[in-house]
Amino acid sequence: MSNSMDLLGQAEIILRPWAVDYTHPEENRMDVVLPPEYLKMAVRTLTRARWGYFAALTGLDLPPVGVNPQGEGQIEGLYHF
Repeated sequence: MSNSMDLLGQAEIILRPWAVDYTHPEENRMDVVLPPEYLKMAVRTLTRARWGYFAALTGLDLPPVGVNPQGEGQIEGLYHF
């Protein structure tokens, strides 16, 4: 197992109490879905575990889709560690 996979495995264990979903779209990348109310606790726990560092925050404005295309869209925040 590569070093990046070891680190991703550690992050998966650290975030397990709050994560709703994990995906691994690339070998050295893991995407984690967290409910908004757990974001601060998850980031705090990663920081205390000295797991990497917070590098960037990206915001995505997602348009409404599906049955109600005139309805409200969503804002997605991507926290990069």
